[in-house]
Amino acid sequence: MTNAIELTPAEASIRARIGFDVAELQAAQRIEDNGEAVVELLASLIERRAIPDIRRKYFTDPKYFTGRAKTSWKGVFESYGEEGEEIFRHPQFLKFLRYFLDGPDLPRPLMATFQDKVGDHGADTVGDVEPLCALARDLARQYAMVPSRASEEFYKLALECGLSEPRARHVRNAVHAMK
Repeated sequence: MTNAIELTPAEASIRARIGFDVAELQAAQRIEDNGEAVVELLASLIERRAIPDIRRKYFTDPKYFTGRAKTSWKGVFESYGEEGEEIFRHPQFLKFLRYFLDGPDLPRPLMATFQDKVGDHGADTVGDVEPLCALARDLARQYAMVPSRASEEFYKLALECGLSEPRARHVRNAVHAMK
């Protein structure tokens, strides 16, 4: 998968109004207007079920949360008092919206290489996932990525390539542990 979702013309118009740089939004005092556009876009995407299940689960299912808390990313927002549409209006939600729309934040050639290797090797056992871990580390080095940031994007990529959550987490941890 790992592709951007197809937007309707109306959704593309709304997306064009959304700023993703939080510092820029704060400086221009556009947080509130931006939040309204995010809510409007998400309402349309949710209504037509355009957000891929794995991307939705990444945000809502505690099983896909890679932090220490036993909650989901949505639960993290709720623990800070955000509820319902307030979550979508929050500037920190923008990184999740970008993922919903565009997929993992990795270079397209990197994703294609990884996806091809998943197709070649599968990942039914821990032994099968080791070559994917090595490839992920090699790709992260090749693209001079910061392991702590890249690891979460590789996790998303692995999930989108069809790896089970435990196998995807194994790939994530391999990248995260790079020195």
